[in-house]
Amino acid sequence: MKNIFTINLNSRGIRYESEEPIVKVQSDSNVTEMQEVQSAEIEAFQGVEYKDILTKLSKLKMLNTFSSICFIFLLFCPVKPALILLPVIGLVFKILIYTTWRVSLIYNFQDGYEATYKNRVDAWLKLRKSADLMQKTASGKIKNRKTAAGMSESFKWEKVKISSGKPAYIHTNVKVVRIDLKRETLYILPDKILIEKNGKLGAVDYLKTTIYVRKNEIKNGDCHIPSDTTVSRYSWQYVNRDGSPDKRFKDNKKVPICWYGGIYIQSPEGLNVAIFVSNLNLASELEIAINQEY
Repeated sequence: MKNIFTINLNSRGIRYESEEPIVKVQSDSNVTEMQEVQSAEIEAFQGVEYKDILTKLSKLKMLNTFSSICFIFLLFCPVKPALILLPVIGLVFKILIYTTWRVSLIYNFQDGYEATYKNRVDAWLKLRKSADLMQKTASGKIKNRKTAAGMSESFKWEKVKISSGKPAYIHTNVKVVRIDLKRETLYILPDKILIEKNGKLGAVDYLKTTIYVRKNEIKNGDCHIPSDTTVSRYSWQYVNRDGSPDKRFKDNKKVPICWYGGIYIQSPEGLNVAIFVSNLNLASELEIAINQEY
């Protein structure tokens, strides 16, 4: 028998923030000790309001992993034919997990919310077109800004993958945005964000999650200019306080400072994600979609 959860969605608002202070960052320089930019441990996202669904999903995830391991024994069947029983068990489990046992999340949209959700999903997926799509994983203050083109902060980053997808053991009638980050994977649903981290699952209420967009100035360590970015201005690798080049350095070169869209996802439970995209227009489209009236 299927586990079915039906959710009614209406025209409730979402929390939203939009600010445009310039945060100057670059990818490598003489910096203070890097501070990790990360979310809380998965246990923080396992509140009582999601206990039922997370328990069911966790069991299915465990069974799905077990069934996948069973297929490995196909390699040993020529030596021990009796082991063929394990892959057969794995296949049976896979079929049950993807059909009878899977958790169904059925959404009934009201008051035009379906169109709003579709626009939000489309805006997230459009970010894949950005030349640079990266997660800020650590940052530190630059000790000597005069040798770092005037930048004040340095950060480490990892590539981000955004796609449309959901765990195989979930059935739903909506498209789901999947965001693969360094330490966790997010699944954005109409009413919640599922979080997969260290093989465990958690969830946060979408309506209590703050998602906002900021405009940032970034200098890439190799002075690379992404094809879809906008150059904010040019500086010098060794720069005086007034912005002029420091003539004491003969190899002083002009460096581009580019505009990036910073997308921040934060929740009271400790979800803390910062994503940068080089295409400022796509970031703006997401900003509009998130803030869309129902």
